[in-house]
Amino acid sequence: MRARVVASCAAALAVLLAAGCSSGEGDPLSRLSQGPPAAGGGQPGESAAPEPQVVQVRQPWQPGLRQYGIAIYWENNGDDTDQIVRAKAQKVLDHVVELGANSVSISFSFVMDSAYANAVRMDHPITPSPARLEIVLDEANKRGLRTAVRPMLNERNLTKDDPDMWRGSIQPANRTKWFASYRDMLVQYAEVAEVAKSATFVVGTELNTMESSTTGWRTVATGVKEVYSGEIDYSANYDRLRKNGPAPGITLSVDAYPPLEVSDTASVSRLVDGWNDWLDENRGSGKLSDLVLAEVAIGARSGAYHEPWSPKAKGSLKPEIQQRWFDTACQVMRERDLGGIYFWMINLDTDPKAKPSSKSPMDFLGRPGEQNIARCFAKDATRAS
Repeated sequence: MRARVVASCAAALAVLLAAGCSSGEGDPLSRLSQGPPAAGGGQPGESAAPEPQVVQVRQPWQPGLRQYGIAIYWENNGDDTDQIVRAKAQKVLDHVVELGANSVSISFSFVMDSAYANAVRMDHPITPSPARLEIVLDEANKRGLRTAVRPMLNERNLTKDDPDMWRGSIQPANRTKWFASYRDMLVQYAEVAEVAKSATFVVGTELNTMESSTTGWRTVATGVKEVYSGEIDYSANYDRLRKNGPAPGITLSVDAYPPLEVSDTASVSRLVDGWNDWLDENRGSGKLSDLVLAEVAIGARSGAYHEPWSPKAKGSLKPEIQQRWFDTACQVMRERDLGGIYFWMINLDTDPKAKPSSKSPMDFLGRPGEQNIARCFAKDATRAS
């Protein structure tokens, strides 16, 4: 559930030409939308080279289809130019489309100064600006992907108070001030989501200790709704799954990490039973057409069924653990007619074609589990209800 190029525009020109890298002056966002220069350096009488063709989603999402999604995680690199951000997005989103996804969520980091601070911050170097979010959403739109914007509290400043602190255990001294600060930050990104026609804006992820503050969430929802007309969602942790969001008008998705006391050799059928027990106990039996699995992940290692949320590299590598987990989640999604599934995650800084590291067993890129995701997405996305 956790995740983590420095180059000048001139040095990156050979790679980033298609992204419109330019040394000219003016608004960088306006330059990004321009095509490459004319052939032969743009001499008079020469026609401009055509823009490279962008890969397209096979069947774009629309109501009545499941969200077949990949979750992207993004910590801004302050040394990146806007052109480099666009090039990174192009590379990652092309791979997302190649996997067969019709949807993508963009989880980006913001911070608090401590677990007890009364405000959030968007001025930290790892937090992308709204303008940079616009770049990534633009590239997703070009490919026909459904988009969800998902700000996520980064934990790097929380653990200085207590090594066990995480986003689900924050305790602001003044919750009214905290929610006002949070609303003001979210509104800036919601404005971008509205312009980009993002289908979903996630106003919170795994903020367990803040979920009971209904008035605070009303403050957040009201502010976001003033600038954004799409779906407003909250992603609950697996052990906080409920029927409703933290306030009226906020839907509820879930980061699906149910711990199962099974052996490494457990069959998909046994895992499906465990998932269904989890859903039955926390959300109810039968079809759950309004529920989306906002995060599905597990380490490709021994013992991971007991703690699927853990990114730690402990236990021997066992790719089949990850494969069965992905098959299980896909089967449950279809049998329970869930609204969709998002496999966690691809880092925006990642080369999707790079070999996986044994130090990061949760990564699915380059592992057999990646093909299980592709097979899940290859099935008909039409929902039963």
